[in-house]
Amino acid sequence: MMRSVLGGDMGVAKLASRQGAGAFPFVPIVEADKTFQIPARVEHGCDRNLSITLTGEPETREAALDLVNRRYAWRGYGANQKLSGRRSETTFTARADDELVGTITLVADSERGLAVDQTFPSEMQYFRRKPNAVLCELKKFAVDCVDPSKPVLASLFHFVFIYGTTNFLGTDLLIEVNPRHVFFYERMLGFERVGGLKVNPQVNAPSQLMWLSVAKIADCIANGEADAQRRSLYAYFFSRELEQSIANELLHTLD
Repeated sequence: MMRSVLGGDMGVAKLASRQGAGAFPFVPIVEADKTFQIPARVEHGCDRNLSITLTGEPETREAALDLVNRRYAWRGYGANQKLSGRRSETTFTARADDELVGTITLVADSERGLAVDQTFPSEMQYFRRKPNAVLCELKKFAVDCVDPSKPVLASLFHFVFIYGTTNFLGTDLLIEVNPRHVFFYERMLGFERVGGLKVNPQVNAPSQLMWLSVAKIADCIANGEADAQRRSLYAYFFSRELEQSIANELLHTLD
């Protein structure tokens, strides 16, 4: 059954008609923080109230960047990461009972290109030649929570997926990850490997390009709903009712 928000080919068709051939996505302007409350979901092992914020204020982005740099430094990637604040980049933060526990940035394609273009130029040419492809990427992902993290991670990724599909920001989602995290993205979110390992000059570490078709997300969520063993993050995603409520609020808030 097609889900109302993450609707596979329906979303792709809407994106193509809205953007026009060769056009970059229209990214909403977020001038002030916009926070969305996510009720505690005890059935998923999370009894804390979560909130997801679209960051619009410099102080909130600085807090997100501080988390990124702390976690990257712990991994040995250095502590000199940056968030540009450009319109093509939307940074999200997750809080549990008002404690910052995660952040990720969604980047829509623009005349500047994407960060993955720098590390994987030849692989990206394939995607840029795909008919009607609109590219976007995830970057600057960091999480720091003591509680069971799957419900927190699922809430953050699901919210980003809702935001991206509601605003028709892409048909193909890309991310580059350290090789030690490849299995997580394959098993937990359905990403696929593209090509071999390269060295990311920003962090001077090996990197793997990974890809997820946006049209595939609805099926992944449906499979997650039917997975009693909860082997992927999709099993912890929002209910259809909550997904639709968030989408409606996003459309109203960013109108």
